[in-house]
Parts: sequence; C-alpha cells; structure tokens
Amino acid sequence: MQHLETDEILTVGKRLTKYIVVCIGLLICIQSGIAIYGWMRYHNDLPNIFPIFFVMGYKPAFCFYLTGISLVVLTLENKFSYSSLVASVIVIFMTIYPAIESLFSITIPVYKMLFIHYMTEANFEQISPNSALNFLLANVALIMMNTGRPHHYHVIWANFLGLIIFIAGSLFAIGYLIGMQQIYQRYDILAVGLNSAILFILFGISIIATAWYKSIKLHIDIIKTLPFNVFICFTIGTVLYWYVLHSLSIAAGSYSHVPEIMFAIGLAFTILITFTLYFAIASYETSQKRAKLLSLLNATLESTTDGIISINKKGEVLVYNTNFLKMWELTNTSEILKGTNLLTTLADRCQDTQKFIEKIDDLHRYLDVNGYYELTLKNDKIFECYSQPEYIEKSVIGRVWCFRDVTDNRRMQAQIIHQTTYDPLTSLPNRLLLSDRLTQAIMLAKKDNLMVATLLVDIDKFKLINDSFGHQLGDQLLKQFAQRLKGIVKTNDTVSHFSGDTFALVIANIKIIEDCIHVINECGQITAKSFQLTGQDIPLSCSIGISLYPKDGQDAETLIKNADAALQNAKSHSFGKFQFFTEEMSLLINERIMFGNEIRRAINERQFYLDYQPIFNLKTGEIDAVECLMRWKHPTEGLIPPTKFIRLAEENNLIDVLGEAAILNAATTIKKFQNMNLKPIRFCVNLSTPQLNQSKIALIIKNILEKAQIASSLLEIELTENILLEATRTSIEKLYEITQSGVTLSIDDFGTGYSSLRYLQEFPFSALKIDHSFVKNISNENRRGAAIVEAIVSMAQVLNLRIIAEGIENRQELDFLVKLHCAKVINR
Repeated sequence: MQHLETDEILTVGKRLTKYIVVCIGLLICIQSGIAIYGWMRYHNDLPNIFPIFFVMGYKPAFCFYLTGISLVVLTLENKFSYSSLVASVIVIFMTIYPAIESLFSITIPVYKMLFIHYMTEANFEQISPNSALNFLLANVALIMMNTGRPHHYHVIWANFLGLIIFIAGSLFAIGYLIGMQQIYQRYDILAVGLNSAILFILFGISIIATAWYKSIKLHIDIIKTLPFNVFICFTIGTVLYWYVLHSLSIAAGSYSHVPEIMFAIGLAFTILITFTLYFAIASYETSQKRAKLLSLLNATLESTTDGIISINKKGEVLVYNTNFLKMWELTNTSEILKGTNLLTTLADRCQDTQKFIEKIDDLHRYLDVNGYYELTLKNDKIFECYSQPEYIEKSVIGRVWCFRDVTDNRRMQAQIIHQTTYDPLTSLPNRLLLSDRLTQAIMLAKKDNLMVATLLVDIDKFKLINDSFGHQLGDQLLKQFAQRLKGIVKTNDTVSHFSGDTFALVIANIKIIEDCIHVINECGQITAKSFQLTGQDIPLSCSIGISLYPKDGQDAETLIKNADAALQNAKSHSFGKFQFFTEEMSLLINERIMFGNEIRRAINERQFYLDYQPIFNLKTGEIDAVECLMRWKHPTEGLIPPTKFIRLAEENNLIDVLGEAAILNAATTIKKFQNMNLKPIRFCVNLSTPQLNQSKIALIIKNILEKAQIASSLLEIELTENILLEATRTSIEKLYEITQSGVTLSIDDFGTGYSSLRYLQEFPFSALKIDHSFVKNISNENRRGAAIVEAIVSMAQVLNLRIIAEGIENRQELDFLVKLHCAKVINR
C-alpha cells in the first residue's frame, strides 16, 4: 500500500512539473515575442518592460523565443524532437559568434552581415556575451535531454547547466536591484537587460525542472548531485557577497578585512551545508534501502504459506508473519509475542509436549546447529519444523523458526502408500505387502526357531459366478469371502488378496504342524455356509496350497511359488481339497517352465503340424471330412503326445496361439486341395476355452478364411462338452457370430457331460460326435450300449443333425451303425 501511495505521488509530481515547465516556456515565448514585435513595428516600449533599465535586444528576443519553443516541444514530446533540435541549433549558431568576439576581442563580419537588424541604428539589437553564454548553456542542456531515454549523465549535466543559468540570471537581476552595474555590464561590453535576466532565471528553473521531470520519469537518481549544486550556488553567492563588500570598501576609500573574513565564514558555511546535505542524502538513501529491504522481507514473509518467526537469545520475538499466527491459532498476540513464554505455549499445543521441549533445550544448548523434526498437534495437524541460527558478524543473536503444515501431504502419502500396498476391492494387503509381511515373519521365526505357513486359497469355479451374476456381484462375493478369512486368523497373521479369486494367508509363530492344520480346517468351514448374492444362496468350495518355512523355502518368493504349485496340484485332482508342497511338485514346476519355453520356441520354429483323421460317409464309402489333430515333433524328444503339450500350453497361456495356428494350417491345406483340383472335404478343428473367450475370435476365423480364399463351409469348429459346461451368454453369442460367416459347429464327445441336451437347444450345432466309449463293443448282445447309441441317433435325426460315431474298430460295430442309419464314422 505504501509503495502504491509513493507511485501516485510521483505521478502527480511528474504531471505538475510538466505543466509548470510548459507554462514557463510559453511565458518566455510570449515575452520574447512581444519584444520581437516591438522591434519590428518600431514600438520601443514593447522590448523593455522596465523603461529605466536596458532594453531587450532584437536578437536576444529572437533567441529567447526559439529557446522557449524548444523547451515546450521537448517537454511535451516523450521522444526525440527534430523541431526542438533545429530551434536549439539556430540559437547556438546565433550566440556562438558574439561569445567568440568577446572572448578573443575580434570582429566577425559574417555575424554582422547575417544578424544585424536593418532598421536600427543603435546597438540594442545585439547579443551581449553574458546572454550569449547563457543561451549556449541552455540550448546545450536542451539538446542533451532531447531523446526518448536520455542517459543519466546527460540529465545530470543538464541539471547542472540549468543551475548555472539560474545563478547567472539571478546575478544579473541582483545587480539591477542593488544598483551595481558592474554585475550585469563589465567595461564597455553590451549589458544584459533586466527583462532578459528575469527570463534567464525562468530558463534556469525550467531546465532544472525538466531535468528532474526526466529523472523521475526514467527512474534516474540525480538527488546525489544536490550537494554539488548547493556548493556551486553558495560558493558563487559567497564570492558575489565578497565582491560587493570589497567594492563598497573601495568606494568608501577605506580598507578593511571584513570582506575577507565574511568570505571565509561564507566558504566555511558552504562546506558545512554541502557535507550536511551529503550525509543527509546518504542517510536518507540508507534508510530507503532499509525500508525497501524491510518491505521486501515483509512481502516475502507474508507471501509464503509457512509460518515463520524469529526469536532472539532472550526469547523475545523479533519478527513473524500472519501465517504463523493462523497455523498455531494464536489470538492473544500482545501477551504471547511480548513475553518469553511463546515456545512454552507452542509446546502445550503439541501431542508430545515433553519431546518438543527437549528439542528446544537441545537447540538452546547448541546454538549453531540446524534443527528439523515433525510435530503432531493435539488437533491432529502435522507440522514440519525447521530451525536455524541467526547471525550478525558470525555471532549468534537468535534463531529463526519455520513451520510448514504438511497435514494434507502426509494424508496423501498415507493414501498413496495404502493404495500401493492394499487391494482397493477388499482392503486387504496386496502381493507387495504380503511379501514384506512374509519376510518379517520369516525373520522372527528364524530367531525363535519356529515355522511359518504360507497358504494360497482359491475359490473354485469363480469364473462361473462372474459370468452368471456379473463382475459387480462377483466382487461382492470376494469381499464377503475376505471378511470370513480375516475372522479365522490371529492379529499377528496376514490375510492378503493375492490375485483374482485367490487369497493368501501367512500364519506366523507355528510350533507344531497341527496349528497349520487347524487354520486349514477353518478355511474349509468358512465355505460350509452359503454366501448371499441378490437374495440367493451361493455354495462355494475352495482349494488350498500350503508351503512351510523352513522346509519348503527360505524366502518369501520361494514359499509363495511353492504354495502356488501345491494349489495347482490340489485343483488338478478335485475341488475343495488342500495340498502341502512336496519336492515332486517342484520337479513338475520346473518341467512346466521348461516345456513352456519349448512350446514358444516350437510355435516360432513351426514344429507343430496337423494329422488328419478321416471321416467316412457310410452311404458312399468315401471320405468327405477329416478331423484335424495337432501334433508336436520335438527335435530331440520326438513326438510329444497332445495330452501333455495341450495342458502345458494352457498353463502357459499359449493355447489360443496354438489353436489359431491349427485353424491357419487347416485353411492352408484346404487351399492346397483346391489348387490340386481334389474333391472338397470339410476340415474339423477343435476350439479351446481361451480361444472361445477371445473377444474377436469370429473375426480372426473370418480373416483366416478370407486370406486363404476358401469357402467357409469347408471349416467346422468342434467344441467339447467340458468347454460348454463353462460357456456363458457371451460365449453363446460368439458362437452364433462364428456361424454367421458360414462355418459350422459340432459337439465333440457327446454324452460324456452333464447337460448335453440343453446344449442342443441353445447352441447352433450342425453335427454331433458320439463318444467312442458308447460305440465300443456295441452289438445286438450289448443291448444297454446299443440302446444309448440308438437313442442318440434317433434324437439327432429328429433335430436334423449330422451324426458321427467315433472309434469304430470292427465290422460288427460298423454294421450296427449302418443299420441305425448313422451317416458318418471315424475309424480308430
């Protein structure tokens, strides 16, 4: 606010100075113009406003007029002015000749020819040397300032020249006032008129004012020249006073030392005033700098969001900002900040008062030590506290305290840490925190010679729940399951959401294996009671894999890996079981990893190929379709059975790539048959569960057929009943999307599932394959097996489905199927 008021004062001052200078310049122009008019019209009273004194000459009036115009134009324009420059040059050209004549006692005819007035007989129109010198100084000063941004040295010199002109004009006027002609006229040189002297005084004032106006506008500091200017003025005044006293003494015919004494006193007074002004200005500048520094300090303190306070060694408060009061909620500042009990007041507001006081005592004991610590207040705010000593010439005079409110930052950090280490769905520790907790449990168990159990608990068939009820309700079920798991463990144990539908338990401080068995039984009990979803009872079971420290691993990563291996082993046998880790499982894991890498290499190196199982048409006896069977010829292991590599491909998430390769190979073979003009036959390819779950499986098959340029009716996709058991509404929609391109579907191993009849209604099948277990040993004597096959054939015929019997091994089975009008068979 103070800074704004100063700026406003300077603005008003600049405008006022500008108007004053313009008015003075116009006044000079008017007076000189009147004198010029008087000379031109023979009105002798106009050039002299003081009839008893010397008249203003024609040429001085003309110079005054031009100089006044130059001054007004220079003041009104903020940039370089050609008109002001031309006027000043003309005046300098007119006045430099009489100055040279007076100084060197010569006559310049050119000057007489150019500037003598043709109507005058007297010498009144000439320019006196004194006037010429003043005109020169004035116009030089105006030229110095005639630019948009004059150099500060130009402004300072212009100010000095203006002062000289002012002093000279004042001397001429004083000479008239005290009746001393020697001051305004020396010897036979042309005198300076009183009206000219007055105009020179105005010129000096105007030039000084213009210099100050320029300095304020351009932020040029010329106040430092004030002592020098005062020194010049007082020195000239002292010399003039001495001259007057000396002249009077000579006129009286007596000699006295009074002029010399007064000269010495005046000179001493001048020096005293000069130094007084010098030190006053220096003191003023120092105070201004101090005020600016204090203003900057206050602005800095108030602009920061930190609470800052400075306290001396006596405990007295030196400076503080508003945020300090707000942060500590201090209202009665007059009593707190004047006394020495401020730190005690702050300590009372901390949760740990004693700790804060101890920190303060330590800092008082070691004055040159910086301090940092965190404070937790009773209102739950958290402050970072910085403290460092305050020095003056290497001596500690006090201490500066800075308090920063980091409450929001700490809460955000805690939230980020929680999000990083906890599962957002169940609010249980995630895998990262699980590993840390397990590592800590191992360290404690190692110290106390105890065991640690790592349990991985997987919800059986959770995918069916997600597909049936949706993921949102599936998440609710996971939350319920997590809450039940938390209820069966101790406070020093850990329950973690490991992944998807799998949870992990870390059971610490196990002395005997029965402690672990008890927790396993508790896990089984939590699924004994059904879970509630949308008012329905949902029965669940879970499979559990267990690894033990130190038997099954020495670190968290190994224990989790082995527990996962035990879990997979438990799920491979049946659901709702638990399995402890064994060394045999480790071997199986290594084998799976090795063969997983081998499968990737085999896909890239095209080690997989298709074998074709023919499907015979019983009416024609010809092959009208083939079943595509994927085979792997390993370069060192030879042929690897599908029962092995299919499972490994599924475990390594490669079954979809393998299945896509089978469809692509089948399409390539169909194209080759077409190019060889062979009879077109249908190729049947199995579709796996991961392939069915692909969002763009129909598009993939369509692109393969279009790229091979073959008819879509030559490709048939086979689905096993095990796949259909886990099919969802989305899966059914994908199958219908596949059939829209002309590809047919068939159900493989019909009769081995549990809901085959429902599939015949919901899925767009074109054929079904009777599992070879029903065909084997069928005859008239085996009436039970024959009746089942006969019923399947009859049902398929009614539904207009093609029937394919698998595994025909003898003539008797073939004749029986022909009798039933079975259309096609696959020979084993």
